[in-house]
Amino acid sequence: MHIIKSQRNIAASYMPPNPYDIGPSDPKEYKVADTSTYELNVQFDDPIIIYDDGDFEFTSDKYNLDPAPDSIGEYKDEEYNVNVIDADTLYDIIYGQLIKKHVTEKYPSGKYRVTGIITLQFDIDDVEYDEEFHGVDEDGDPDYSRDYYADNADATLVKYELTSLNITAEINSASDIIVSADDEETWDYLKSKQVTDSDGMLTDYTLYVNSDGSRYICMFGDNDVYEPDPAYADWEGDSEEEAYEWFNNYTSGYEDDDDIYGATDAEYEDDIQEIGQEFTSENTSINNNRLPAVFNMVSFEPGTVNIDYGGGKFDNVAEYLTQYDVVNLVYDPYNRTAEHNKEVIRLVREHGGADTATCSNVLNVIKEPEVRINVLNNIKKLVKPNGKVYITVYEGKGNNAEGPTKSGYQLNRKTAEYMDEIQQVFPDAKRKGKLIVATNSSGSVTSATNESCYDNNILTTL
Repeated sequence: MHIIKSQRNIAASYMPPNPYDIGPSDPKEYKVADTSTYELNVQFDDPIIIYDDGDFEFTSDKYNLDPAPDSIGEYKDEEYNVNVIDADTLYDIIYGQLIKKHVTEKYPSGKYRVTGIITLQFDIDDVEYDEEFHGVDEDGDPDYSRDYYADNADATLVKYELTSLNITAEINSASDIIVSADDEETWDYLKSKQVTDSDGMLTDYTLYVNSDGSRYICMFGDNDVYEPDPAYADWEGDSEEEAYEWFNNYTSGYEDDDDIYGATDAEYEDDIQEIGQEFTSENTSINNNRLPAVFNMVSFEPGTVNIDYGGGKFDNVAEYLTQYDVVNLVYDPYNRTAEHNKEVIRLVREHGGADTATCSNVLNVIKEPEVRINVLNNIKKLVKPNGKVYITVYEGKGNNAEGPTKSGYQLNRKTAEYMDEIQQVFPDAKRKGKLIVATNSSGSVTSATNESCYDNNILTTL
């Protein structure tokens, strides 16, 4: 670690007894110049309930973490006195990792105990400290103390990994280990064909089945590059008949260029409609530090563009995704200017549509069902054919007692209760716990050009 020090002339012939030329009552402020890496290993041991509808939740009334967070629920780098993550966010990450490992699909409904280790890596920069000189020791070396403080420090989560995961079924107060989720699912090739991608080139569309024949997936992209992975599958199901029907009828939506390219700005902008709300979402964008939970549940492909619909007034998500080579474009009619939203639409159109879309805690603050449907239709128009759409909602009390709040409106509905509306626009939408995943299987994006917009610097800030 390189530390910026005082620029004093300390040549040996002129070095005073105090090489820093400061006394105990004259502390000097310094700052860490290079990034420091901090790694946190946390063991967890929690009961969960898997429900018949595929949802699951942690049921412990406290965090079962080792080491435990501090009294206010934070983990801190003790050396630099910097808060790196809170227990709520840590549980969002664990929850998202369990979804990615398809826990609710592998096990029947019931109560289970989940144990594992979550390893997190952070980059810490702008850590300041005071250094106070106390004289020299018996060897003539400077004796000083250092106090770190975190007024302007920043800790960024750059990597996390879930390991040693075991799922145990609780039966008659005894626990029997039934599976280790570290065992990767294996896939067998069934069939492949060529389809047109967004650049007008031919690529593979491949059907796979897992080793026990209980699950089928279709992968879009060259099959020598994209290995079978349910997290990135274009389609997923458990019926052989449905799998072959989907595969045989599948078209990418890029075959007819006239449907994708050549629209004017006015034609495209008119295609994105906003319907007035009794209670706007302007005051619901309140968190500029903590990432929305959806971004801890989803892995994005490097080199892609995500449209964050209703993403609020802050840019912390865009900054977070930049490290993964993902461009995040926020479209928000209530928290961004008309000029900003117009530019986002233009960039999405130039890219041929967003590769993915996120809609986090938006639907739950909209009173009118027609407005919620309009939001979903707008997302559909902005996402490439076969692009993934990730939706989460804030459940609140989950008791359907909807009504105005001090910041707007709240539906207080469970995630499952949004599925009917979402499936009106995205018929194949599926819920994986508190994450809803849909594929824009029949959409097409109007675009004036097929030139990539990755080189435009504005992408990283919109």
